[in-house]
Amino acid sequence: MKKGKMQKDLIYYLGMGRGTYTQWKIAANQSYRSHLPEIADYLGVSLDYLAGKCDSKDTTLIISENTEMDLVLSFRKAHPDLQSVIMTLVHLKNI
Repeated sequence: MKKGKMQKDLIYYLGMGRGTYTQWKIAANQSYRSHLPEIADYLGVSLDYLAGKCDSKDTTLIISENTEMDLVLSFRKAHPDLQSVIMTLVHLKNI
């Protein structure tokens, strides 16, 4: 694995057994597909990069102005507890 991360660390991060990971490596099991967002997050890359659809490791999500406005309006309407959780996640992602 790249970036100094080891397979055992990924296995621990995903909360899975070594046997499952081995099945992924030999293509005996494709359950890894459900873990792709977590794997991309662990490696700090975008899903498109992980899937080989782009060359950039940038994890920035490009959205339309309308979608961005919908997100802002939804955030403003959300319960303050949910807003707090969202802000915590945003700050963690920027660390």
